[in-house]
Amino acid sequence: MYFAHFPYIHYDVEKNNSLRAVTHILKRAAFRQQIKDRGVLFYPHYIEEGDTPELLSYRVYGTSYYHWVILMLNERLNPYFDWPLSYRSFMNYLAGKYPTTYKSLIFTADVANHFTVGETVTSTNASSPSGVVKKWLPNLRQLVITVSSGTFGDNETVTGGTSNAVRTTLITGGRVNYLDAPHHYIDANEKEVNISASPAPTAVTNREYEDDINETNRSIKILKPEFLPTVIEEFQSLLID
Repeated sequence: MYFAHFPYIHYDVEKNNSLRAVTHILKRAAFRQQIKDRGVLFYPHYIEEGDTPELLSYRVYGTSYYHWVILMLNERLNPYFDWPLSYRSFMNYLAGKYPTTYKSLIFTADVANHFTVGETVTSTNASSPSGVVKKWLPNLRQLVITVSSGTFGDNETVTGGTSNAVRTTLITGGRVNYLDAPHHYIDANEKEVNISASPAPTAVTNREYEDDINETNRSIKILKPEFLPTVIEEFQSLLID
């Protein structure tokens, strides 16, 4: 395993003046940038559904032991979040981060007044909707709420109960599920811009943003087996120094 290469230090773990040999986890080593930039040392790999660092290590090196080499080379130090999630895990992640109970209200224009997290907002449409503010994202003109009653919709005036902020939702798309609400906006060159940019920018939704990150994590480098002994030797020497 990764920590098997680490040296030991003596530490009073139980605070009773009795020293024990423990792994020196504060030691650090990393691949030199020169190695990462030398394409001849590795080959590209696209992580498929079901691939794990241990499985890839077994396929390439004949043992799952060197999964940490793959993680370190690609700077994926957290195998739970830096590694692409499976479909089921990804859906669970989205459900936790963007609950279905959260709705986003998108407003037409920038104004000076602001909503307050925790306040109740209302509208005067036929269903007399009300909701509690969970997030206020002024740069996106977006109010994230949980609906207490009624139904918020397009082209309606929303008022804050304590802030007295008043804003009007878009004529089309004024209310969306939080997962499908804009995360940011981009121009024709895919450069992130303000919502007020001209010509009108394109919205990148929370769902698209998270999916892009997960898909980007699928492209990694695999160290060629013939270079593994040299890399391991240098890694061990760095930890000893």
